[in-house]
Amino acid sequence: MSISIQNKLSRIAPPRVHLSREVEEDGAILKKEIPYVIGVLADLTQSSEHRPPVGQRAFVEIDRGNFDAVMAEVAPSVRVPLASGREVKLSFSRLSEFSPIHLIAQVPELADGHRRAQNLGRLLSHLDGNDAFTGFLINLAKDLPQKQSLMTDIQAGSGPMLDRVLEKGFLAAAGDVPEENLSALTDALLSLEPATVDPYKDILARMDELYAGLSPDLNAILRHPAFQAQEAVWRGLWFLVANADTGPRLKIRVLDVSKKELQEDFAAAKEPSKSALYSLVKSKIYRFGNTDPFSVLIGCYEFKINEQDLELLEDIRTIAAEAVCPFLSALAVTFPETPLDDREKRLWKAFRANPGADFVHLCAPRLLLRLPYGAKTLQSEVVGFEEDVSADGPPATYLWGSPVWHIGERISRAVTNFGWPAAISGLENGGLLENVPRLNAVGSGRNEALEVPFSPENAQALDSAGIVTASTVKGSEKLAFSANASADPKAAQVTLPRILTASRIAQCAHLVVRECLAASETLESTQPHVETWISQYVLLDDTAPRETNAEYPLRTGHVRLSEVPGGPYPLCVEVTVLPHFMLPKFEEAVQFKTFIPEVGGAA
Repeated sequence: MSISIQNKLSRIAPPRVHLSREVEEDGAILKKEIPYVIGVLADLTQSSEHRPPVGQRAFVEIDRGNFDAVMAEVAPSVRVPLASGREVKLSFSRLSEFSPIHLIAQVPELADGHRRAQNLGRLLSHLDGNDAFTGFLINLAKDLPQKQSLMTDIQAGSGPMLDRVLEKGFLAAAGDVPEENLSALTDALLSLEPATVDPYKDILARMDELYAGLSPDLNAILRHPAFQAQEAVWRGLWFLVANADTGPRLKIRVLDVSKKELQEDFAAAKEPSKSALYSLVKSKIYRFGNTDPFSVLIGCYEFKINEQDLELLEDIRTIAAEAVCPFLSALAVTFPETPLDDREKRLWKAFRANPGADFVHLCAPRLLLRLPYGAKTLQSEVVGFEEDVSADGPPATYLWGSPVWHIGERISRAVTNFGWPAAISGLENGGLLENVPRLNAVGSGRNEALEVPFSPENAQALDSAGIVTASTVKGSEKLAFSANASADPKAAQVTLPRILTASRIAQCAHLVVRECLAASETLESTQPHVETWISQYVLLDDTAPRETNAEYPLRTGHVRLSEVPGGPYPLCVEVTVLPHFMLPKFEEAVQFKTFIPEVGGAA
């Protein structure tokens, strides 16, 4: 079996970037690595009914250990119609509760049908190979008065006919007869016709009928858009969390907020810097100085290239640029043949021409989150259940998830392996997608890991437009994120790995500035301090070995501080960096100019 380069790199100790700051502990000055913080924005409840205003919410740190606790605290729920049209409310406190067996438990009629089918299965275990019990049931089926008498005894819980059954040892002893066995015996008697010669076969048919009766309602639930949205966001979040080595070096924080709520937040604020999101991502972090800044924001949303969505992206871009924190989300794609029409291309090009637009990157297409339930795909605990994905034709009814979960996983893996979010794209540089369910593995004849498979030409066109695409690698069935390369020299300067690495340095520089000011240092004393900090990562030697390049990941690094008298934000921070480690050679440095609020001021 072939092993990918990114797997090989993860199995050895590769050269690693260590961005650290000095902290005082017990009177000693220690160097501590600055953690990489992935912020997740996602609609975790699919409803704003019981959520407080966005400004009153907080990011919650999440990892494998507390995932279920976070989910239980959020308490997601959804209302969906059954096949009969009756609406039911489904609630979730663990990821496993999205599975068919747990869905059944929340719907009384399904729970009853499933219980009866299971009871018949247990009854069959008593009947299998028991000629006396078989003969008794054959005779009983022919004698309707006796059959009715036994059913009456079962309903009453005692009686001569029931005692006779127990005395013969057909079921457990009288004191140990569970209620389920009696219920199963009633179901079995109802399934037996007077002419039956094979009670086992007839009861088995009744059991199969009960199991089959669960399918219409289960499929109605699993196929409903509201349920799929809920399942997809939590399975996607779990994919990110489960594949991340969270700890002191890597953290994931999640905020429950919908795309609509973000739009309403910005509309009410009038300007991005007065929005609740700005407060959560930027001002509170820099004012109070007790939280590590976000390194990247992942938005589990889909954006169309139209005026309304681009307006929201522009507001988010403003915050991302101010926080020096790139924002990644998904492009809504319907047709692989024309992923962007001429009008969308013009709108997107105009958006990309705005200052700071390189802080926003969209990804496409959606990827399969789980295989459909079935005997040959993903077995469930419900006997014989086959998830129906054929009614609207694949791929519409499969469970698709946002590509941001996978790009987030690639970023977290790069940070874990190298301390540096550069190796995230291209087959040979960390972009290989792993752990993606694939239907072609079970003989479907199609590679249905991607909802919208792009042609190489369309993938390249999107790539050149700054869209990060997942596609099949030519000549193989491997999936990888694009290298985000472009023939446009200007566009080539703002590839995702470049902006992620450059902004990472800027974020750390901001953190050093914040901590100097929090320690009551003056602007004059902070300037040389932060300049000394960034210079320790600069290397001018193009021929240095890989280990040295990891220790000094920059070709250029400068920080300039200046006061802004009378402005709402009293300090301007200008960071100029030219990252080189694990990146193509660039001649032009990246410059960031941001303003930070007074440390320790009001939020």
